Amino acid sequence: MEFEVFSESIIGYKNLAKNKISQDYCEYKKMKNGIICALADGHSTDFFEYSHIGAKLACKAGINVLESYIKEHGYDLNNIKEDLDSSTIQKNIYDKWLELVNEHYKKNSPVVFRTQYSKYSTTLVLLLINEKLRLYFNIGDSTILIRRNEEYMKVLGNNNGFLVKSLGSEDAYKNMEYYLEIVSEEYKNDYTIIFSDGYSDGFDSFKEMIIDLNSTIDKYEKSIFSKFLLNKNYKAHLQDISKYKTYDDVTIMFIKSKYK
Repeated sequence: MEFEVFSESIIGYKNLAKNKISQDYCEYKKMKNGIICALADGHSTDFFEYSHIGAKLACKAGINVLESYIKEHGYDLNNIKEDLDSSTIQKNIYDKWLELVNEHYKKNSPVVFRTQYSKYSTTLVLLLINEKLRLYFNIGDSTILIRRNEEYMKVLGNNNGFLVKSLGSEDAYKNMEYYLEIVSEEYKNDYTIIFSDGYSDGFDSFKEMIIDLNSTIDKYEKSIFSKFLLNKNYKAHLQDISKYKTYDDVTIMFIKSKYK
């Protein structure tokens, strides 16, 4: 099994105006017959002064925990289901993030009595794709989409209400949604697409967003030259979405599963 990843991230128009960096972060790691992908969106208000770091550490924590879990337990479905139902995996991700945040905070603020985890608050989307299973996690308002036979399915609900759920709150792992599915023959070759709300808020309707996603995938798959142009121009496309629609940071990742 092989994977192709196409991703891009831009600094939002409002952060450019303030001479600030992006609060988004994304990362992936390929393993034998699998891949782990993570995308996090830190909060942008002044109170959350370390949220851009929190986002990066969230991705690092998620990838570290899932990679270690698979190395230790493999892809045994019964074990995975049991550890999801007991929130063991979710808590491990949260605890690892707390550990990394604590290390960073103590290093940069050595005289502070208590680590202020809330200042690192961030959303997190995390997924593990293997030839046998797909495992998705989400806390916050980012989006996970699956594209199969040109049809799209949204994974997980993101019912945040007025306040967006994030890793900065106490026992945040309890708010982490998950979805586990078994891979069948009918959808082995497909796309998983994850993105921050800076992208999804840039469209007036879900249909309009799907048209944009399909256009990107078509250019990616059409030819080498078309893929070259996509890589060259896609950042500008996302910058336009931010400048004229959301003013927010935009990060998106396309993961194509390829079965030999």
